[in-house]
Amino acid sequence: MALSEVDTHPPAQVEVHDDPSGLRTRHLASEQTRLLYDQTLAGQVATVTVGLGAGYVLWGEVPHGALLLWLGLLLGGCAFRIGTALRFRRTSAERREEPRWRRLFIAGAAISGTIWGIAGPMLASPASLAHQVFVAFVRGGMAAGAVPFLSAVANAYRAFVIPALVPFALWLILLGDSLHVAMGSLILLFLVLMLISSARIHASVCESLELRFGYDGLIKDLRRTKSKLLLANRDLEDEVEDRRRATETLRESEERFRMLSEATFEGIIIHENGIIRDANQVFADMFDYSLEEVIDRSVLDFTDAESHERALQNIMLRPDEPFELTGRRADGSIFPAEVRGKNLPLGGKSLRVVAVQDITERKWAESRLRDSEQRLSAILNNLQDTLYRTDRDGVLTWISPAVSQLLG
Repeated sequence: MALSEVDTHPPAQVEVHDDPSGLRTRHLASEQTRLLYDQTLAGQVATVTVGLGAGYVLWGEVPHGALLLWLGLLLGGCAFRIGTALRFRRTSAERREEPRWRRLFIAGAAISGTIWGIAGPMLASPASLAHQVFVAFVRGGMAAGAVPFLSAVANAYRAFVIPALVPFALWLILLGDSLHVAMGSLILLFLVLMLISSARIHASVCESLELRFGYDGLIKDLRRTKSKLLLANRDLEDEVEDRRRATETLRESEERFRMLSEATFEGIIIHENGIIRDANQVFADMFDYSLEEVIDRSVLDFTDAESHERALQNIMLRPDEPFELTGRRADGSIFPAEVRGKNLPLGGKSLRVVAVQDITERKWAESRLRDSEQRLSAILNNLQDTLYRTDRDGVLTWISPAVSQLLG
């Protein structure tokens, strides 16, 4: 692949949300560190395997003392990194956010990279091109294999790959001949490509973590919203139930009122500022109207014109006292009526309940009684007999006119 084909544009920047308290930034850094330590064991197993394999291949070509020294350093570095990872896993989640864990990991990566870096002068004989290519191949494989393990934190991969490749590349270039200069230059080019690849993976990891944190935050918001909606729904259900009960109570109350109003012998209306809002059937029958014709009509439509002023005066001056007026039926006929009313404020409205009684029979009875009393009085006044009336105590309460004439 030519260098011109390599996309050297910087990786896409991860959107950073406002984080005044730095809490989100600390969580992101902590999660990056956790990713590094989660892959430490697998990375060190691969390192030990490759190191032992390289030692086996070079055993007959390299002084045993140098090879064993290098293997000891390699195993010691792996042990340090594995021990650090185990301590990290035993640490509480709060203490994992401490920056020292990231520094320890980067230090371990730098130690491992340095150990691989000194392998060139120690293990690659200047006289054996095959072993130099083998050592270069092993280093390149380790550098490429470390990309997914160390890219969660950008400095971790740099701390490993730069000391792992640069010393060996410089050693090859310093050998002076064109072949070794080309090999060293290609290793440096490979280093640049690995750094670019690591930077891209690092950006992808950061973006994924940002999205995950955003998703987690969205889930928490949705859960809070769901809890609020459940509470609101429960309150709404309670309110609906309360309204249902209130509506049922009102319906029963209206039904009882309707039954009472229909059972009475009086006509009953409820009016607002003189406009009838409700009435019972007795009232409608009394005036020869249907119940539908009564509603929303003026109360004055049911009285004789001569009674209008008297009705208004009684309502204004003596609202709770009964009074009489002349009612007018649908056919224009009139009848005497007694009216009793009471103001009834309800729901911010000024209502008035009125009971109307047809007193035609009472008026007829009163007229007959007056006629009878007049006839009786005329008879008594014309009698020549002496008549008188006393109470239980013998006190004289009435005497006939004849007594008055007799006694002078």
